[in-house]
Amino acid sequence: MTEKARRGALATLLGLQGVGAIGGAIFVVPKLPVDNLKPGLFADYTVPALGLGLIVGGGSLVALILLLRRSRYAPLSALASGLAVMIFEIVEVTTMKGSVLTSPGEIALWQQPLWFCIGGLIAALAMSRSGGARRRQTA
Repeated sequence: MTEKARRGALATLLGLQGVGAIGGAIFVVPKLPVDNLKPGLFADYTVPALGLGLIVGGGSLVALILLLRRSRYAPLSALASGLAVMIFEIVEVTTMKGSVLTSPGEIALWQQPLWFCIGGLIAALAMSRSGGARRRQTA
């Protein structure tokens, strides 16, 4: 994959993740029924909504801006964004009563593995960009 294609794919995924996460934090998560949460970690969806919107969504948009500005911090920021959504999905699956693992017939729950994989792809693209930059500098 060329550097231009890699940057384009990474920018697209970061933009989709950023806008999707912020939209989900504002319009979807607060409307979820609280009884879907397992007792314990969260009393309501305030903390998950903030985490999704600020950390996953905001972090993705910051990484996108750094990538477009060709900042040397873009690969690290994109890697953190990919890992953030992966961690968010793991927490989501472990704190909700229903997940794609327990209720595979529910269409909305298939977003959990989808976003986990997108986060992994973002992380992989970020690491390959970083590695590519290092190889060119030493050559």
